[in-house]
Formats: sequence, structure tokens, C-alpha cells
Amino acid sequence: MAGFITFQNVAITNIIEDINVKSDRDYNTSPYIGGTGSNTNFVSELGRVISFKSIVPSYEELSSYEDIASYYDGDLTEDNINSPITTYKRLANEYKNKTGVLTSTSHINLKGNYLCTGFDIVEDTGNNFTISWEFTEVLPFNSVKKTFQVWGSASSNSNKQSKTAQTSGNKLSKSSKTLLKKCGTLGPSTKVRKCVKYLQKFMQSLGYYKKYKVDGKFGSKTKNELGKLQKSRKLKKTGKWDKSTLKYFQKKYKIKTK
Repeated sequence: MAGFITFQNVAITNIIEDINVKSDRDYNTSPYIGGTGSNTNFVSELGRVISFKSIVPSYEELSSYEDIASYYDGDLTEDNINSPITTYKRLANEYKNKTGVLTSTSHINLKGNYLCTGFDIVEDTGNNFTISWEFTEVLPFNSVKKTFQVWGSASSNSNKQSKTAQTSGNKLSKSSKTLLKKCGTLGPSTKVRKCVKYLQKFMQSLGYYKKYKVDGKFGSKTKNELGKLQKSRKLKKTGKWDKSTLKYFQKKYKIKTK
């Protein structure tokens, strides 16, 4: 037995195998320097990934259902069932796109903020439920301070700050250059996940899509954040990486496509 995991104050008990920890980390070490020289922290693409299995014995599930069925005169709905399985399903669904706090009685060093990136239920012949769990850690980066040397008058210093900030904002990563030069337009039907990843990282560099995982999927989070970016640049808010948005940034960063 491996103790138990607590995620967002919900105890995941009856762990039937030891907790596996994958420690490979892919850090994005370049903080975004805002238009005024301010710093915005990214979150990492991938922190520790922990996985394990837990079991909900049939008697726990049946007892919960019978008690609730009696209270509701047999009317069982998704809203009034609070069985262990339903509680776990809701937990996994709610925290697949936002982080929650995880702790462990047996692995104290695992405490941190995680996304629930894996959840699968299998029922055996004895009506017991085995759940496969996976949590991916989200790591905030420390702020990197940007300093400016003071030369001459206050107005001269102000101009130097502005120029330095603009220069920092115009530097593009290799993935951003590929996005603007080779990927073309992107939308919910896009199957080229690498290009969608480049788009998500590009948005992060501009201060958007900071709270979400870079997963290469053009879902609602990518669409909403792209819409915000378009609105801030006074572009038509389509939520897609369309021709006008692409051309706007190609012009801004002087990207030659031929």
C-alpha cells in the first residue's frame, strides 16, 4: 500500500500500487518582457508526472448508491449522486484544464500544483472499480528582473527603457519563426499539433495562454486566448489563426515568406 493522495481536499484512498514518478522536465526559461519592461512568469510545459492506481470496492459504491436512493425515493441522477466514483469523475473533469493542490501522506515531496491529465475506470468481475490516475505538475517560473542603466537626463533614460523593451519584444524564438513562416493558418480542425504548440507558445510570449498546458490541441482555451490577443491588436476576433492575423504578425516581425 502507498498511503493516499489528497487532491483539492478530496482523498484518493485504496492505492493498490506504488506511485510512479516521472521527473523529466521541459522548462521554458525565457520570461516574457512586457511592453513597459514588466515581467510576466510562464508556467512550464511539463513538470513531474505521477501515476498510480486506486480501487473503489463494490461495497463502498453500492452502499453510497443505496443510501442516496433511499433518500431520493429511488430517483438517482448525476446531480444527487455523491458516490466515490462520481466524486472522482467530477474532480478529474474539473481539474483537467486548471491546477489544483496535491499532497501525499507517503510521498511528502510530491506536494505541488497539478493538472489531472489521466483518468480511466475499469470494473472487474467482482464489481470493484479500478481507477488509473495521472497528474502533471505545473511549475511557475521565478521572475527575471530587467534593469536599465541611467544615462543623462530622466527623459533620455525613459527613451532608453522604451527602446530596450521594444527590442526584447521583437526577438522571436525558433518555434515562433516557424509558426509565422511555414505553418500557415490554424483552427479547430488543424491536425498538425506541432504548429498548434508553436502558436500556444507564441501566445505565451505575448502574455496570453499562460495558465494552460502547451498540448498542441486547438481547443476552446486556445480559441478564447487567441480571440483576446486579436482584440488587443484590433484585429477581427475570430478565435482562429486566420490569414489577417498571420499577415499582421508577419508584418510586425518582418517575416519574409518567399
